[in-house]
Amino acid sequence: MRIALLAYHFAPDPAIGAVRPTNWAEWLSESHDVSVITRKGTAAADDGVSAAVIRPRSWCIDLVDRLQAARVRRRVDNATRLRPPAQRPPAEHCPTGAFTYRLPCLYDLWARAAYRSLCQIRPDVVIATHSPYISLVVAALYASRHRNTKLWLDFRDMWTYGHTTRGLPILSTIERGIERRALRQATVVTTVSERLCATLASRSGVCQPRLVYNSPAPAGVMFTGHRPSGRPLTLCYTGNIYPWQDITPLFRMLRELMTTSGITPADVRVQVASRLPGDVVATAARLGVSAFLDYQGCLSRQDCITMQREADVLVVMESAAPEADGVLTGKVFEYLATTKPLLLLGPGPQSELYRLIDRHDRLILLKQVRDIVNSRQLPPAGRPVDYTSIARSQLLDCLESLASKPGLHGQAA
Repeated sequence: MRIALLAYHFAPDPAIGAVRPTNWAEWLSESHDVSVITRKGTAAADDGVSAAVIRPRSWCIDLVDRLQAARVRRRVDNATRLRPPAQRPPAEHCPTGAFTYRLPCLYDLWARAAYRSLCQIRPDVVIATHSPYISLVVAALYASRHRNTKLWLDFRDMWTYGHTTRGLPILSTIERGIERRALRQATVVTTVSERLCATLASRSGVCQPRLVYNSPAPAGVMFTGHRPSGRPLTLCYTGNIYPWQDITPLFRMLRELMTTSGITPADVRVQVASRLPGDVVATAARLGVSAFLDYQGCLSRQDCITMQREADVLVVMESAAPEADGVLTGKVFEYLATTKPLLLLGPGPQSELYRLIDRHDRLILLKQVRDIVNSRQLPPAGRPVDYTSIARSQLLDCLESLASKPGLHGQAA
C-alpha cells in the first residue's frame, strides 16, 4: 500500500510532537511504501527513518520558522532576567490560540506545498497528524478530490475542543464545521488516550476513534542512567511550560523545607530545560528559592534525555481542569521509559494521566518528595515501561482495519 504521512513536525525536529509521526513512519515502512511530507526547516543529511522524506520548499514557511526561532531565543533570554512574574491567568481564562494553533494560523502557508506533494505521491492512504490543523485540512481536501484515497486523521491533541485555546469568535464556528466535515470523511480516526477517544466519538458521527498510545523515540528508551556521585537530589523537567502548568507548589515546598528542615541547594536541585520557560525563573525568585533552580535554557533533545537519565525525579505538569483530562503527552511515555519516579503536579486521581502513571507504580506526590528530602535518601528506582510495542501493535491493527474498509465509492481497497 502506498501511504503518505503528513506531519509538520518530524525528525530531527526536537519538538516532542515529532516523535509520534517519526515512529509511525518507521513502523509503517516495514511493510508499505511510505512517504513523509514535512517542512524543510528540519532537514538533515540523515532523517533516521526508512521511509522516503519529502520536504517541499516553501519560502513562507521558511520565514515562519525564522520568526519562531527568534521568538524562542527571546523567550529564553527573557526568562533569565529577574522581573516580576506575569500574573497567572484565572482558571477560566483560555487564550484564543490565533496565528499559532487556531484559525487564522501562520502554518496555513504550508498548505500549497503539502498539497502539491500529495499530488505527486498519489497515495492509497493519507495519514495526517495534528497539530498544526493545516495537516488535517490538506489531507481531507486531497481525499475529497481523489475518492479512492482513504483518509486517516490522527489527533496528538485536540483541535477545536481542547482545553488550551478557545479560538476567535465566528472563526471558531467555521473551524468546528471544517473539523466535523473532515471527521465524517475519515476512514480512521486515532488519538492518544481513552478520554480523547470519547471526545472525538461524540463529534465524528461516523467512525469510532481508536487509541494509539504515544511512545518514546528509540533514542529515548534508556532504562538506566549514571547518577553523578555527590550531587544533590535532582528533580528534572524538560519541555515547554504553558500558562496552565504550575510549578509553584514545588517551589513553595522548597521554601517551607528551607525554614523547617534547613535544606540548602547542596541538598536539592530543580533542573529545567525549556524553550518556552514562562516565568519559572521569576517565580523562583519571588518565592526565594532561586538558588535551588538550575535553568538550562533550550537544549538539544539528546541533552534533555541525558538530563532525564541522570536525574532522581522527573517532573510532569499538566492542568487540573476537568477538560484537560485525557492529555497524555509524548513526554510522559519518554519519562516512563526510564527508571525514575514521576512527580505529578496538577491532575488528581480522577485524571487519566494520574491513573496511567500510578498503574506502573511510578507516581510520587509532593508529600512523598518532602519525606525523601527530609530523610536524605534517594527515591527507589522503578521498573521501566516501554510503550513502543504497545503503540506499534495498535497502529498496525488500525492499518489492518483500514485495509478491509471500503473507500468513499464503496470499493474495497
